[in-house]
This record gives sequence, structure tokens and C-alpha cells, in this order.
Amino acid sequence: RQSFDPPHYINVAHDDPDANSFSICLDGGYVSHPSTYDAPKWTANHNTILVDGKGQLGEGGGWMQPVYGVDMRELSYLTGWKPAEDGRFIVEGEAGNAYPTLKRFRRAFIWLPGEYALVLDDIEADGPHTVAWQNLSERAEFTDPAAGRGVFVAENGARIPYQMLANRPITGEIEW
Repeated sequence: RQSFDPPHYINVAHDDPDANSFSICLDGGYVSHPSTYDAPKWTANHNTILVDGKGQLGEGGGWMQPVYGVDMRELSYLTGWKPAEDGRFIVEGEAGNAYPTLKRFRRAFIWLPGEYALVLDDIEADGPHTVAWQNLSERAEFTDPAAGRGVFVAENGARIPYQMLANRPITGEIEW
């Protein structure tokens, strides 16, 4: 048996900077796209966050893993998963180590089909930073910009309303 220091890492994943990303499919259409398998690899192509316009460690190349000098098992990992009846579930992950300026990026995702989806982010940084929350959708619009309310629309016309709330001032912007 061989010992590796640091631990030996073999990439068997699809190799994208998408830690704590999510996708939502409603009535057979994506409301939140799972993105595509692109090269170079950019965090901005996924439903996660950017910090000061920058993404996760290792982004920007044709392959992002392994990130040398980093224990890949510590960049992001599930902290909890709880399925329930009727397709309901709660999943939580930690991805703070995937960003150079974050101490914590804990994301909880709660799915109650036919009722709502809740994406709850707990982010702690090493100082003041601008965090951009990403959702790749066929179409998005604000219905009440002052309240952070809007709707995401799938390619099949399925709609899911949203509201963005934060403990700091936020501004919303939809880019095409």
C-alpha cells in the first residue's frame, strides 16, 4: 500500500468550477440551466457565485483539476442530504475553500415540488467583497425590483417566481 502526501487525487468528475451549483427542471424544462461542458472552464458559466468578479480556484483552463497544492477533498463537500416523500429534499454543501477570499460558502437547497425552492447562502469572507449570485435561465425578469422579486422562465414556458433577500444592501441585474 502506497502513502501519498498530500493525498493522491484522481479526477473522475466532469471537471467544472461549479461547487455549490444547482439546476432546476420544472415540467420538463430547465428553469435553472445546469450549464454546458465548456473549455476553458469558468465559474461564471454555472449557478453559483462570483466574488469580486472572480470564480473558483483552478478556473480558466481546459481542465481545472487537480488544483496543485490543495487537498481537493476540502474545496467543496456535502454537509447534509435529507430526502422526503413526494420528491421533497434538503441538501447542503460547503464550498468556501473553493474561493481564495472566502472563509465559508454554505449553501442549503430546499425543494418542495409544486410549492417552492429555497436557496439559502451563508457566506463569510476575509473582508468586504462584492458577491454576484448566478442563475442561468432561458429568461428572467423582475416583477418588483425594489423588493428583489421576479420570475425565471424555462424554454417550455414553465415559470418559477423568486425573491432575493440579504442582510446587506443588494442590487439586481439581469444580463443576456
